[in-house]
Amino acid sequence: MKTVKYELISSQKSKDNTIRYGIRCISPNATEITIEDISSNKETVLRLVKDCNKYKLSPIHIFDIIDDVIG
Repeated sequence: MKTVKYELISSQKSKDNTIRYGIRCISPNATEITIEDISSNKETVLRLVKDCNKYKLSPIHIFDIIDDVIG
């Protein structure tokens, strides 16, 4: 059984040149969910990505998990 893959993404906000981080979720059937601008703290989002991959989180839970971690 193939699992969902989560990866870190980044984007730069033009107003203040702040780099913001998000998550891309790619499911086995090639469906992609991209959640941008979660936080400017790379380590926080990277830890979230690693945990999502480690625990094989279903994409239906990603928004709840982000809300729990970021608040």
